Amino acid sequence: MDNTIVYGDPPKKSGIMLACKIFLILGVIDLYAMQIPMAIVFYSIYAQKPKNFNFKLIGIEVGIFAVCALVSFILGIIAGVKNTKPMTNITFILKLVMIPFFIINLVMWLCLVAGLMNPFTFLGIPFAIAIGACLTYFYMIATGLPDVMFAIIYHIKNKKKPKAIMVAGILLCFIFVLDVVGIFLMNKAYKE
Repeated sequence: MDNTIVYGDPPKKSGIMLACKIFLILGVIDLYAMQIPMAIVFYSIYAQKPKNFNFKLIGIEVGIFAVCALVSFILGIIAGVKNTKPMTNITFILKLVMIPFFIINLVMWLCLVAGLMNPFTFLGIPFAIAIGACLTYFYMIATGLPDVMFAIIYHIKNKKKPKAIMVAGILLCFIFVLDVVGIFLMNKAYKE
């Protein structure tokens, strides 16, 4: 049995996947913009100036990213059903662009935990670590999930057996830091 992957005969235009990537790009821009109010809030907690807390703006920014991620997820599913052309190369670039964001994000959450090193706020440390880890994992998953869903739906719909490199790429997309390698492997599988 032939295990080669044929992606479309020929693939349809990538308009839906392009819209999916545009929403992902908007979400990434929103994540970078969100770092400013988060830095102000975390500094306020660290400096113990409660009047500077502005959790509403952070909530709005997270909500905007969640909407962008949901729309791109739905568009990724639709693109898989319609056999459009995959665009994992854009997701790979987005994952690389997100590396500085994750470094800044880690530093900010570590600063928050350091600000909670007070006998009166010490109990908030596990809560802050849990929230930071969950949000960061959500950001990582949301940027790659449309491509994962596209690949899964495409292979199921067309009854094609995926190559091992594609399966490895999909699995790596759920592991922090290795998600960049996962998208790279998926992109490589599409090009072969």
